[in-house]
Amino acid sequence: MRSMKTTVILLLLLTVSAGAAMAMKNCQTVLDNNHYTCSGIAEDATMFTTCLKVTSPGTGFEKFDIFNTLIATSFSCACRAKGSVTHPKFNASTEFECVGVSPAGFSYTLEGKAANKGIKKGFGLTQLSRQSFVYECSLSNCSPSGAFL
Repeated sequence: MRSMKTTVILLLLLTVSAGAAMAMKNCQTVLDNNHYTCSGIAEDATMFTTCLKVTSPGTGFEKFDIFNTLIATSFSCACRAKGSVTHPKFNASTEFECVGVSPAGFSYTLEGKAANKGIKKGFGLTQLSRQSFVYECSLSNCSPSGAFL
């Protein structure tokens, strides 16, 4: 009888643990393999619109890639770590960081927070114009060519 109670308790604990692990989402699982229409503004007040395509897992980097149609650049990305330096939890956050180099050789960075229907609080830097920019995106049906499907 005692071993049956122990078995039931262990099964319940395993079920709860598995459910909690499945419920935890990081930026990669939230962004998935979706397309996003983004609008933003640079420091010099230049406004822009672009399509971002997420590829997960990535082709240039094992985490995930984001292709930006406006600048024809693929970014290698990873979710930010949570925790501390002594106890890091890598790839645990819904926030992400990306780096990319355009075909013309200019460096760019992207960061943001993955949300259920888009990207919030996006920020980036561009070597080309030496400016920062902010952006937000919504889940859409834009295509990697920049056109809409």
